[in-house]
Amino acid sequence: MQEKEIDFIDSFRTLWAKRKIIIGIVLITVIISAGISLILPKWYKATAVIVAPIADSNSIGLASLSTKSMGFGSIFSDNSDQLRLLAILKSRTMLDMLNNKFDLQTKYKMDFIENTYEAIQSNMRINIGEENQILISYYDKDKEIVDDIVNYIVSSLDSLNISLSNDNAHNKRVFIENRYNSLLDSLKFLGNDISSYMKENKIISLEDQVSSAVSAAAELKAQIIMKEIEYDVQKSELHDNNIYLLNLEKEIKLLNKKYAEFFENNDNKLFPMFGNIPEIQFNLLEKQRIIEYYSKILEFLGPQYEKAKIDEINYMSTIQIIDTAFCPNLRSKPNRKLIVIVSTLSMFFLSIYIILLRERLLNKR
Repeated sequence: MQEKEIDFIDSFRTLWAKRKIIIGIVLITVIISAGISLILPKWYKATAVIVAPIADSNSIGLASLSTKSMGFGSIFSDNSDQLRLLAILKSRTMLDMLNNKFDLQTKYKMDFIENTYEAIQSNMRINIGEENQILISYYDKDKEIVDDIVNYIVSSLDSLNISLSNDNAHNKRVFIENRYNSLLDSLKFLGNDISSYMKENKIISLEDQVSSAVSAAAELKAQIIMKEIEYDVQKSELHDNNIYLLNLEKEIKLLNKKYAEFFENNDNKLFPMFGNIPEIQFNLLEKQRIIEYYSKILEFLGPQYEKAKIDEINYMSTIQIIDTAFCPNLRSKPNRKLIVIVSTLSMFFLSIYIILLRERLLNKR
């Protein structure tokens, strides 16, 4: 502990003895760093603030109703707008547009276009704010042009995003239109199929026909039973060759034949055969279920198709500009105070280290 205190005291004495040298080094550093900071070129920064567009609730109102009724939920809420804007800002297309507009390759005195792109990317800053706003900044030595560059970036971003959105809207419209037309054709085919099936099986209204057939069969069966009872009663009183008995017997046979037609195939009858009713009803329900399924999809795609057609011709701005860039009056860099302070402190501690190191080496010798 005492050795450390002795070392500290010795170091302090050494530094105090060399204080003039340290002060001289610090003053020289201040002068040189201040001079260098004055010589360094001035850079100016312009910044614009934008946000991704907010989805229009009215534009998807019809579709959302259909999606809810179909049980699909909302399919329109996503974060893709901001990501798409960032991708456009960092794209080669944006760099090409900037270079062609302001002839930056000549301005930056670059021999190759790749070097120009690197210079543009190093001067352009893209940041995301706390409220998800996009801050677009650009640095340049010419303060008269820096705001024009940033505002051009914003306008180009909007036009490129509109172009991409329209291409996407066109492809979406074509896809939905093809699916919509395919559903219409399917429904038309299914309608013709169920119509042919009903004609083939003599079906007008199956439920009403079955109800009427059951009533008619029950009434016919009641007549047969009454005639059989009458025949049995009369047979006990009359002889077998009696004309009345023979007529009753013929009537009973004719009624039984009519009753049997309810259980046999007959192309001329109005009522469906009882044995075929379960199969006919099952087939009808299956065909109607398929038609209802396609109709539900068509009900969902209808508003989607109309929205897609509107979106395809929608040329409104796709970004919202909060702050436009303006011509800066103050430089952004270099920060002269920071340069002087950092360089002065660095040389101050470096001079202390060198003096103490030199003194220690001398003592060892």
